[in-house]
Amino acid sequence: MEGLKYLYLGEDKTVKESFAGCKKVEYLTLPNCTEIGQDTFNGYAALKYISIPLCTKIGSSAFYEANSLKRIYLPKVSAIGAQAFHSCAQLKNVYLLNSSIASFGTSAFDI
Repeated sequence: MEGLKYLYLGEDKTVKESFAGCKKVEYLTLPNCTEIGQDTFNGYAALKYISIPLCTKIGSSAFYEANSLKRIYLPKVSAIGAQAFHSCAQLKNVYLLNSSIASFGTSAFDI
């Protein structure tokens, strides 16, 4: 799984553990996931695009240092943990369509 570039997990509701050996994933689609746990994709430097349409909670440092991340689609998110997208310097498009985001953790989007 070391060379995996596309990761699509259709059934998982909660993703709390990293996928060892998959740090070269560029495209992440989790259509049924409602929660991403702390540090789950921390250090995934190749990750460029994320689509998690049903996700309501992103844990702390979940995508920390995903240096290549350019676009995220999280239309239902209501809570974003501390440093969830910290050091994502290439992030250009953020789709957060929920107008009632209850909490943004400290430095959630700091570069």
